Amino acid sequence: MRDDFNKEIKDEDYCTYEELPSIHFRIRGIRRIINLFTKLCLFISVIGISTVILTGISMRYKYNEVMKLIEQKIQGEDMIFGYSEIINKVSNSLVTIGEKEENLKKGTYFKNNSTGIIIDKYGKILTSYSNIKNVENIYVKLPINNSEPVIGKIIMGNEDLDIAIIQVNFDEELTPINFSNSEGNLTGKRIALISNAVGDDYIDSIIPGIVTSTNRNLTIEDNVTPLLELNTNINEINSSGAIVNNKGELIGVASYKITKEINREGLYYGLGLNVVKEIINSVNEIKDMLGIVEGGFVNNENNSNVSGFYVERIEQDSNAYKSGLRPTDIIISIENTEIKNISDLYRVLNNNKDKKIIKCDVLKYGEIKEIEIRTNN
Repeated sequence: MRDDFNKEIKDEDYCTYEELPSIHFRIRGIRRIINLFTKLCLFISVIGISTVILTGISMRYKYNEVMKLIEQKIQGEDMIFGYSEIINKVSNSLVTIGEKEENLKKGTYFKNNSTGIIIDKYGKILTSYSNIKNVENIYVKLPINNSEPVIGKIIMGNEDLDIAIIQVNFDEELTPINFSNSEGNLTGKRIALISNAVGDDYIDSIIPGIVTSTNRNLTIEDNVTPLLELNTNINEINSSGAIVNNKGELIGVASYKITKEINREGLYYGLGLNVVKEIINSVNEIKDMLGIVEGGFVNNENNSNVSGFYVERIEQDSNAYKSGLRPTDIIISIENTEIKNISDLYRVLNNNKDKKIIKCDVLKYGEIKEIEIRTNN
């Protein structure tokens, strides 16, 4: 019996020692597989992250030049995307002009309201002549928060081109609009028409568009004025608004009057920058050479027998005043050249600016008299 018992013990021991190594082997095998799997996952993760980083660097390097070209295209002369930036550049150079002070405080449009464009820091403003020529008083709402409207006076008015320059006196320097220096062809270029005819502290409206042609002209009595043709809607509210490029630089002034006269469906017109500069230069020439600080053109519609430049105000210490030129006089011709519009006046003054004396035919109290005016040369 002891032998049987010992045999059973030996059988159990044999069974136990035979099975344990097998169990340990399987446990060690599972751990090895888990470790390998973990390492494999870590390896794959490292490879994946490295690939993403390297791909990003590669893409950035590969397409860096392309992205630069796209950015340059967006900011190029023929594209406008940053309208907010353009508005910020222009808004401080736009004013609202009206015939009643209280209307400029209500933030809405009234008849005879118009946009004005500040052209120098001392208060010269470009606007529509038709809206102010018959009003008793001219009020100007400046682009300064909570400022009261100020009085403006006409320096020069041109009825044919429907443009005028007025002067305001203000204690602070104003912000003139920047003029474009580009002389390239504007046809096909994108523009924005910005206006403020409601007295808003920011702007009233901005309308995008393109220049459809620069080969359009306005002909009045053999005088040809080049125009900008646009697809941008120009109406009585935004007339005399600033036509600007993508840099916020002035390239023209919108004209509802000229648009109505030409009357081509879907097309709108404004005065180009060269015309605007000519008008501004003529005002400077008139003041420098003749001492006239306010005036405008009269034509056959106003008087069947007279066309010329009407003198409204003149400096009393000027040579022209000393020669006998007075307010209400009408300058008909200078150096035998008839003066019918701003282009005529600028051209003749510019051509004769080196002379010491210029001869003017002047309508004075119903009679035409010749006046010799000594220049400042």
